[in-house]
Amino acid sequence: MGCLGSQEPEKNNTVVNDTLLAAPSLSLSGFVKSGEALSISFDEPVIVTAVTFDNGPANITKANPKSYSIAGPFAEGNHTLSLSAEDAAGNKLSNLASWFFVDSTAPTMTVDPENNEQVTNTTVAITLVFSEPVTISEAKLGSTELSFASTDSKTFTLSKTLAEGSYTLAIAAADRAGNSINSTSSFTINTIEPDTTAPPKITGVNASDTGNGGEISLVWDASSVTDFREYRIYKDTSSFSSASGMSVFATVTAKSTRSRTVAGLTNGANYCFAVTAVDSSGNELYTVTASCAKPSLKDRAAPTITVNYPTGTVSNTSSPQIKVITNEIATCKYSVSNTSGQYWTYTNLTATLSRDSAKTTHTYTHSSLANGTWYAYVSCKDESDNTMSSPEEWSFVIAYAAPPDTTAPTITISAPTATAHSTNSTTLSFSASESTSWCGYAMDGATFNAATTGMTVNSSEGSNTVTVKCTDNAGNNGTASVTYTVDTVAPTISGVSSTKTNVTANVTWTTSEAADSYVYYGTACGSLSSTASDATRVTSHNVPLSGLNNATAYYFKVKSTDAAGNYREDDNSGSCYTFTTDA
Repeated sequence: MGCLGSQEPEKNNTVVNDTLLAAPSLSLSGFVKSGEALSISFDEPVIVTAVTFDNGPANITKANPKSYSIAGPFAEGNHTLSLSAEDAAGNKLSNLASWFFVDSTAPTMTVDPENNEQVTNTTVAITLVFSEPVTISEAKLGSTELSFASTDSKTFTLSKTLAEGSYTLAIAAADRAGNSINSTSSFTINTIEPDTTAPPKITGVNASDTGNGGEISLVWDASSVTDFREYRIYKDTSSFSSASGMSVFATVTAKSTRSRTVAGLTNGANYCFAVTAVDSSGNELYTVTASCAKPSLKDRAAPTITVNYPTGTVSNTSSPQIKVITNEIATCKYSVSNTSGQYWTYTNLTATLSRDSAKTTHTYTHSSLANGTWYAYVSCKDESDNTMSSPEEWSFVIAYAAPPDTTAPTITISAPTATAHSTNSTTLSFSASESTSWCGYAMDGATFNAATTGMTVNSSEGSNTVTVKCTDNAGNNGTASVTYTVDTVAPTISGVSSTKTNVTANVTWTTSEAADSYVYYGTACGSLSSTASDATRVTSHNVPLSGLNNATAYYFKVKSTDAAGNYREDDNSGSCYTFTTDA
């Protein structure tokens, strides 16, 4: 509050008809509270003959011939009173103008040392500064009375030597209108320099959505400071790296408490939080790392199954389609048992059901269930990972009479193959597409004999046809045949000859059946290390030799192998065939 004051009342005394006697004198309270009456006192009995207040009429009340008053309330500020009066001797006061001040505001005060201040000097200068002139009615330091000095009734000072410790200063004062102030403050004298080192930066600050709607979970690492006072939490709608100048959102006084759930937030809005530590001296590091999150309301309910199938008796198939419909998008897993009351979790269930485009209808075809009562178990999980606490269980009955089997088994013969074979003993290998009660084989249309796959059959030289027949459990017969050739005779070789030029030659011969062509040649009959060949099976053979040396004698033999693998060599009865290249 500001200091309030007024001009001292001006006295305008006029003596009439009696120059020996003084006119009456007036005293007026210069400071008045708004709700109080203005008191007017004379030094002798008088009669007030005229009065104006702020240049207007005023009602004045007579308490006794020497005391009068004007009732309030009055507006705050300066006011003017003009008054005329006459004493018993006829001495007059005429139009005496006076001023007074209305003040209803209590003074304010600042004190040094400030409240809770730590002073490092035992000689303390105590200073009181008021907003307006006051009179101090009480000043105590603890139980000790104090006496302050002042030059303007607004500033009061006192220097005092004190021991280390805590002190309480009590001040009571009032301004000239009687408005009072009572103040109590404390300070501590400690000659040890105060701690000004801030605690280390708080790490591990993490804000995350709880999913409960309007909530964010905030955690942080513990402070390492030993003289811990509190954690301070700061909040903003965007990330920040300094908390300086920000308002404290919340405080946590337990050092071991390193988490807080902040509620009452708006879903989808961005919130950023940072945490600082404050030590016992009030030091705080404002450099922070903020963490941001957006609260949301997550789905916490597991899906439910509204429809399940099959139920009752299934008579048209032994491979029923398992079907469920869920109340939301989900993934469902399934198992079946002939025992009720199985407790399978979502993880334990073996088969995943297929989903439709809406991902709410789920199907699975279980093949070949035996006739009888079966129990289906289905558990589902939604897209928020909410899983049914226990599977949906229901029963159905398979009562299926399969139609008669009229389909013959399919027979596949894998050996012998439809090629030439060089031996009369042939392995017969075959398989059937279904279980059979009997299988047999027949050679070239003869009578069927019992057969097992992998057995050996005898074949004749030339073309052979083997037929396999199998009968399934319903009496249906399936057959398969393969025709192959048995050739046990090697081709004969005749007409071996050669023609030559400078460094090339052609070797020709004839075979009794189609066969391939091989020529083995070299510069000595005992060392035929070079080879020329043609894999095409023919009866007239012509194999060129190239890269030969001039004027060199070459020796060679020929070899031909038929399709059955029978082969014959001709080396001219061991002496080899020969030719000499030109010089």
